[in-house]
Amino acid sequence: MVFRRRFSLPEKKTIRIHVAADERYDLFLDGGFVGRGSERGAPHLWFFDSYDLTLDAGPHVLVGRVWSLGLSAPRSQMSLRPGFLLSPDDDEGDAPLLGTGTSDWEGKLLRGYSFSPPFTHPYYSIGYNVTVDAGLLEPEWRTGDGEGWEPVRKMHSGSNAIERTRVGGEHLLSPSVLPSPRFSSWCRGVVRHAFQGDTNGRLGSGFLEDNHQPELACEWDLLWKNKSRFSVPARTTTRILMDFQDYVCAFCRVVVSGGRGATIQIHWAESLFCETDDMSTDGKDQLGAREKPKGNRGEIFGKIFCGIGETFLPDGRAAVEFDSPLWRAGRYVLITICTSDESLEVESFVLTDTKYPLDICGEVRCDDPRIAPLFDRAVRTFSVSCHDAWVDPYYEQMMWAGDGLQNMLFNVVVSRDARLAAKWLRLLWASRLPSGLTCARYPARDNLLIAPYSLYWVQGLKEYAWWCDDMALVRELLPAAREVLMVFEGFMGSNGLLGRLPGWNFVDWVDGWDTGIPPGADSGASSILNWHYVLTLVHMAELEESLGEPEMAARHRRIAARCAQGTIEAFWNEERGLFADDVSKANFSEHAQCFALLSGVLDEKMAARVAGSLLTAPDLKQTTFGFTHHLFETFGQIGCIDRLVQRLQPWFDTAKLGMLTLPEAPEPSRSDCHAWSTHPIFHLVATILGIRPDGPGFRGITVRPQLGPLKFIEAAVPHPSGFVRARIERHSGGIRGEIHLPPRLSGRIISGGKEIALHGHTAFDLPCPANNRC
Repeated sequence: MVFRRRFSLPEKKTIRIHVAADERYDLFLDGGFVGRGSERGAPHLWFFDSYDLTLDAGPHVLVGRVWSLGLSAPRSQMSLRPGFLLSPDDDEGDAPLLGTGTSDWEGKLLRGYSFSPPFTHPYYSIGYNVTVDAGLLEPEWRTGDGEGWEPVRKMHSGSNAIERTRVGGEHLLSPSVLPSPRFSSWCRGVVRHAFQGDTNGRLGSGFLEDNHQPELACEWDLLWKNKSRFSVPARTTTRILMDFQDYVCAFCRVVVSGGRGATIQIHWAESLFCETDDMSTDGKDQLGAREKPKGNRGEIFGKIFCGIGETFLPDGRAAVEFDSPLWRAGRYVLITICTSDESLEVESFVLTDTKYPLDICGEVRCDDPRIAPLFDRAVRTFSVSCHDAWVDPYYEQMMWAGDGLQNMLFNVVVSRDARLAAKWLRLLWASRLPSGLTCARYPARDNLLIAPYSLYWVQGLKEYAWWCDDMALVRELLPAAREVLMVFEGFMGSNGLLGRLPGWNFVDWVDGWDTGIPPGADSGASSILNWHYVLTLVHMAELEESLGEPEMAARHRRIAARCAQGTIEAFWNEERGLFADDVSKANFSEHAQCFALLSGVLDEKMAARVAGSLLTAPDLKQTTFGFTHHLFETFGQIGCIDRLVQRLQPWFDTAKLGMLTLPEAPEPSRSDCHAWSTHPIFHLVATILGIRPDGPGFRGITVRPQLGPLKFIEAAVPHPSGFVRARIERHSGGIRGEIHLPPRLSGRIISGGKEIALHGHTAFDLPCPANNRC
């Protein structure tokens, strides 16, 4: 739908307006773009955006394009009912002039858009492919011109999401909590393959080096650089494969002339796929992409393209503009143009890059030359995953409870803007099911439950309390965190163990674990889930103590001790010095040992045995990208930084595979861009350099450096009042360096049994930690 309000002003004026739509809108003033929304939310927490319009005297027109796609929309898009709301801030003076419920708005259906399922993919959630038919389009809608406008039907005015002053199926409105997205023109990229031939001829499924036409590639490149048009003769098929040489999230806009009866397909992919016998050639295969090989992401020859995107249908008119309501993501774009009896000219092909305006100001450097490119790829991965939520850009665009902990920890060491972290906490809080557990992902049209993900949400609340100065939010969400732990307590048996938890008990993408579920988790008790519960109780006890709640802290510790005792009795293997994954004691993993050690409840002797076995047992199931955060935490706790650096090898190997971002899982990885894999940068800062808050609000700092095999490491870490800057280097007698703290921040550095107070600028020379090779 498109809505318009024509009005006139007697004199120049600035008017503040608030805008929301179900599901999303684009707002235009006098044909010029104003903004896009609504920020991602839920019906009971529906966000509105605010704009200040500076208006000259005379006539104006406001236009809002609103799309409501239902099941065709991304799965993260929730909806109550289609609608558009524009409310001036001045209820008395400007509402009769501009308000959607108080002035004469008009609207009409925008024809020409249709939607179809993309390739069938079990993990695909970002909405349908879009087809735009120019024969049905009305190009004048942006300026409010054209015919067919009718008075709109006024519905409800929305309710205050805090006060909830009305009932009856209305959107509960709340101000947007994030800044407007950053939009910019994307101009980088090269044509990797270009081919043009008779429409009746077969292009072939793969890309072959011997049918690449360099002259055609140069022609498209000139169009891409906005230096000329691109002509396609009649009865011809043209295929252009663009490589942006980066990961891009963007809206696409194409302007064409002529070409009646032609089709223009613009499809996106993270990578091309190696051609296998069970893959069709039209991109419509049963693409279970966790099993489909991609090979080196920078290679294209001998591979096939399976992608998602838009189809545009020209009608022969001049300067027809096509666009899509959905942003797309990936590294590659395939443009396929098939003309009929009329030639076509592509006048422009424009991508508008979109992302959250995150200011990356943290820095990390060390003597290992592999770290700098890893830092750059981690920053790119995180940047393109930040929108109006933390998302996997290509396959899902969902905000997961289980990814948020790693996302937050990377966020806080590279930027002081933690608003996405706060939104993650608040929306997962709002997602709670009748059981009291959070949804596994939210916002979402379905209610997927992964019980362990609720524990990550509780851990995330504690980390947010430590790294961010926002105790008001922490106190607000504290009762819900307590409830999550009490729900888990309800699954404890008389033996102190958690029984089978409801939902999908995913832990990690481990080879041999069915859909990421560890042995025992779906049939009885799992030591991993039990130790995870113990660890979360310990974290919650620390948070309660910091907030002056010693009674609640004592309760959490008491339950943790009971569960830990039951877990030790059921899963401890004395001969191996390890905790088994299941009660049969047939399966062992790094995961169980990590959570057991991190909980801090094991006695010294048992902890030493577990640590030793973790390092030497050859048959443990190994952690993969996301869960390895907990392994790195464990290596830091037991002083094995050499092993931590060794286990960074899978991250370094992704560069050898031509990846420009960090993947979700080991090969064959479904997603090539997954922000939970950025956590090694956090560990460079917080585990190797050793910078961590010593309590809530980052009001104090403790530095425990463990350089391991590194000769030096330095970093600038954002702090609410400035930067913590540190450089530490190894020498034959220990470590030395200097630390600069922002004003009013104090702390301490600890190494080798020695401690030095920190404030302002401090230089130091200390022995190495006793349990760590310098």
